[in-house]
Amino acid sequence: MAMTKEEIIEIYEERIRILQGQLDDPENDADDIRHFEAQIREAQYIISRVEAGTARWSPDGRKLEVWNIINPPREPDYYPVPNPREGHELICRLADDQLTMDWIVSNAFGLEVFEEGKWSEWYNEDGEDVDQVFGE
Repeated sequence: MAMTKEEIIEIYEERIRILQGQLDDPENDADDIRHFEAQIREAQYIISRVEAGTARWSPDGRKLEVWNIINPPREPDYYPVPNPREGHELICRLADDQLTMDWIVSNAFGLEVFEEGKWSEWYNEDGEDVDQVFGE
C-alpha cells in the first residue's frame, strides 16, 4: 500500500529532528556539521516536493529513487524523485555538497526504479543510465 503525503512528510520531519539533534553533539567536527546540514537540506527539499505534489510515482507508474553511498561500503541513503531529470539534478547537488566535506573519501550515486516488485538501476529505452542521459 502506498504511503500518504502526510506519512512521507512525517518521516522526513522526524529525520530532520534527528539530524538537528546530531548537530548539537559536541563531538562533531566541521565536516560532520556540514554533512548533517546537507542531509537536512535534502530532507527539506524532499518535503517541499511532496507538499507541491511533485514527489510521487512517475506518470507511467514507476517509482524512482536516487541512491547515494558515502565512503563505500557504507549503506546507501535513498531520496525519492519524481522523474529521471530531477534525479540527475539531485545527484549533482549531493555531489557538489559532498565535494566540500574532507571526511568523504569517495562516493557513488545512481537512480533506481521499482518495477515488477523489485528495485533495479534505471536505464532509458536506449540502455543509457541517468548520467549518460543528463550528464554534461
